[in-house]
Amino acid sequence: PRLLVLDEATEGLAPLVRAEIRTSALCCAWQTPTVCWRRAAPSGPAPPPRCWTRATSSRKAWVSDWRSLDPAALERGYNARATVADVDAELRAYREASLPMYDRLPCQRDLAYGPSPDETLDLFPVPDDPAALLLVFIYGGYWRVLAKEDFVFMASQLVGQGIGVAAINYTLAPQARLPQIIDQCRRAVAWLYRQRAAASASPGPLLVAGSSAGAHLAAMVLAPGWQATHGLPPHAVQRGVLVSGLNDLEPVSRTLPLSWLQLTPQE
Repeated sequence: PRLLVLDEATEGLAPLVRAEIRTSALCCAWQTPTVCWRRAAPSGPAPPPRCWTRATSSRKAWVSDWRSLDPAALERGYNARATVADVDAELRAYREASLPMYDRLPCQRDLAYGPSPDETLDLFPVPDDPAALLLVFIYGGYWRVLAKEDFVFMASQLVGQGIGVAAINYTLAPQARLPQIIDQCRRAVAWLYRQRAAASASPGPLLVAGSSAGAHLAAMVLAPGWQATHGLPPHAVQRGVLVSGLNDLEPVSRTLPLSWLQLTPQE
């Protein structure tokens, strides 16, 4: 979308959207969205949204096909680290904003959703409301870096608005192939669904969200066809927020990420 509107409940995601725009791997080929957010007014008309954006390319560039890029341009487009002066500073900012959440909010840390040491999640529940809507966040990092502890900075804002937050971990590439990572994310969501069903007769809906590679994984959670295998109804997850997703894997398979993903044609 050209315009992403964040309301009071989701304003905590705004720093992530800004950072994704700054480090967008495909800023050369896709137009970045304008980001707006608004606070609820106690009475009267709603105030106009505040907006933040960066200069964008033309509409023609936004819809361009990656196949029109020469190999060197395509490689540059998928080298996210090369798009900012200091990507490590951007990544440190994620963790520095996230770590205080563990002291500020009630949190159930390192809950095991599977047998692997990597298959854990952190849960920030809404106090005294096991049926509250739950946002399940899947972090990015090109499927190979970072961890759940880097991406919970939105928890305070969302929990304050009655929305629980779960941040899931998964095994990173190249230790795990992409189908295994996708399966881990789906099993984490299935585990959360069953836990919520056991705790409340009418649990609120699950919302899955992610950025970059995490948005691709969130899209695979939203995709149909896997739920019955894990004992879930077809529409166990009905909502999603996908930020700067790497959803087309064909160009990924022709660029730097292939060195750690080792994608096959079938994958």
